[in-house]
Amino acid sequence: MKLPSGVRNRPLWRYSAAALAGALGTALVAGCTVEPPAAPSTNFVISIPVANDSTRVSELVGDRDDFLEIDDVTGGMKLKVTMPLPGSSGAEPEILGTAEVGQNLKVTPQANSFSTAIGDLSIPGQTIPEVEVKMSTLLGRDIPTGTTIPSLPGSTFDIEVPMPLAGVTALEIATGGLSVAVDNGFPVDLVNLALILRDNSAGGAIVDQIDLGTVAANGGSAAGRFSLEGRTISGNLALAVAGGTADGTDLTVDEDPSLVINSELETLLVTRATALIPQQEFEDSQTLDFPDDRIQVTEAVMSEGGITLVVTNNIPIVMEVELSLPDLQDANGNAQVLLLDSLVAGQPREITFDLTNNTFAPDHPLQMRLAYRARTFASDTEVTIRSGGEIDIQALTEQMVFTRVQGRLNEISLTIPQQQRDVEFPDGLDNVSIGDANLAVFVTSGVGFLADVDILFTGTNERGTETLVVRETFERGNPDNPKSDILAVSSADLTRFLNHLPTSITVEPVVIVGDGAEEEIIESDHFVSLDSVVFRTAPRLTVLAETKIDPDPEDISFRDSEARDKINTNFESATVVTEIESSIPVGIGVRLYVARDPATVYTDPVTTVPVASEPPFQVPAAPVDANGLSDGTVTATQELPILKEQVLQFLLEDDPNQSLFAGVRVTLPETGGEVEVRATDFINVIAGLRVELELNEDLVK
Repeated sequence: MKLPSGVRNRPLWRYSAAALAGALGTALVAGCTVEPPAAPSTNFVISIPVANDSTRVSELVGDRDDFLEIDDVTGGMKLKVTMPLPGSSGAEPEILGTAEVGQNLKVTPQANSFSTAIGDLSIPGQTIPEVEVKMSTLLGRDIPTGTTIPSLPGSTFDIEVPMPLAGVTALEIATGGLSVAVDNGFPVDLVNLALILRDNSAGGAIVDQIDLGTVAANGGSAAGRFSLEGRTISGNLALAVAGGTADGTDLTVDEDPSLVINSELETLLVTRATALIPQQEFEDSQTLDFPDDRIQVTEAVMSEGGITLVVTNNIPIVMEVELSLPDLQDANGNAQVLLLDSLVAGQPREITFDLTNNTFAPDHPLQMRLAYRARTFASDTEVTIRSGGEIDIQALTEQMVFTRVQGRLNEISLTIPQQQRDVEFPDGLDNVSIGDANLAVFVTSGVGFLADVDILFTGTNERGTETLVVRETFERGNPDNPKSDILAVSSADLTRFLNHLPTSITVEPVVIVGDGAEEEIIESDHFVSLDSVVFRTAPRLTVLAETKIDPDPEDISFRDSEARDKINTNFESATVVTEIESSIPVGIGVRLYVARDPATVYTDPVTTVPVASEPPFQVPAAPVDANGLSDGTVTATQELPILKEQVLQFLLEDDPNQSLFAGVRVTLPETGGEVEVRATDFINVIAGLRVELELNEDLVK
């Protein structure tokens, strides 16, 4: 694995080659120097610079400021990932996204169906025609009038007179009765007088009986009441009168006296009636529940909404139904009341309340009331109605959207569009362990409730996917005076997420408004802006395994076909001399890579120094202070013999289309603990090639 540094390399001094020719004392190649021997010698030395590279942490961070930064306090290097990524072109968004309340204040009451029975029917009372029983009828013989009857022996009687109920065929009575009053016009007392109410449509069955006892002569009276509660009767009633007359003497009879019976039917409540049915009224109220407690309304203004009611009359009588929504007023302050008239049995009727621009002020914050009152039309013919006869109401609800809500909100979700960015973490950084990390979430609140921001981070790299969920609370604001806040997050999960080193990070934010506890006001133009999220690590890192830093390759092209020939024929020896200065607080290794293509320097080199089978040049750790920070530099100088074949790799033929590139790979070993690399830390690498040639006639040809 490797770390491309992206550093600004020092200039590599290169010289174009000229032919090796001329006298020994003037044998000089551009880009090479001839070293005269210290003592008489038959050898000739050429020096070729092959590397002059400086890798500085500040430059490395500067070229990678999309994921690295310098700590303001210690000057140490640390990871930093910002979303959205700032861009000079302006193509990147200025903020991650904005969640507007808009149409998120919405609820659809639960549809429901209701049935309401008409209940006990009210049958009005009526006065039954007076019944008059003549004494002659009662005794079964004519009574002489205008005479005095010296003696009239007592006798018994049992007669029946009709007592029909007008407009009634049959009744099942819940409560009510029939009152009876008797006036005795006979000149003798009535004794053991009993009144019996019979139902002739039921074979003369006794409905009820009243025992009046003795009723005095000449205007005496008595009264009683037939109880009809729980009785089933027809309208074909009869009254049986039974009893006797007392003995009388010296009775003066001016005309045929009579017994007068007056009856009054009370208003009845019946469970079933076949009769002429007068107007009946019944009413009910229902509630349409909200599906959840997210929006708890004290008062709200709607921008849209509606309720459709389907009403079916299952009672065999025409009626009208008045429907109302007591919690609502239209834009003009009028109550929401609609009337369905002439509702015929068995034919469903539909009516719709348009709730646009209505004000909603419910009795219960999570319900909407529905009230209705039904009035039947009086029948002009007899019909049969039962108390269990119903009207059915089906409530079909539409989504209600509020522009303003006063009340409590409980976790209303405002979504922000998903954002994604790539992070070009270099190869090899996966060998680094982050000990501590934090996350800063920058938000701006223009919403009048306490709110949370839930963020799902999904990090993906070639090894798989990691997720991180963050929830933080921020203070309320308002659109006229938005409140900015920075939410700080630090957790083991966050550190784990960053140690995954995702090369792609997706952010899925959701703003959660309201905790269900506090009553506030929110309007559709309120908003929350998620401005940015910034991941940062502590400046101390642990190197878990060997980690490589690969600076950008440099052009070291040296073109001279004649020089190649001389080296090929006169080569004696060659040495690569390196001087490496480091202020990195860990030991490092250095290896030189050479290739014809800059893209393959570190992947497919033509040669390396040292060769791949040997360890790289080693440089010990720079001295550190008591805090483990670099406190100076260390310099290591090394010489390494190389073969003629390797030397020839550093020289090109006289072909301008050929080039040679060199890169210096710096290897950081496993640290076993945390280290801090600061902006001022650096690695300088200078390397030169010293080639010794045999001085003979072939060299000067």
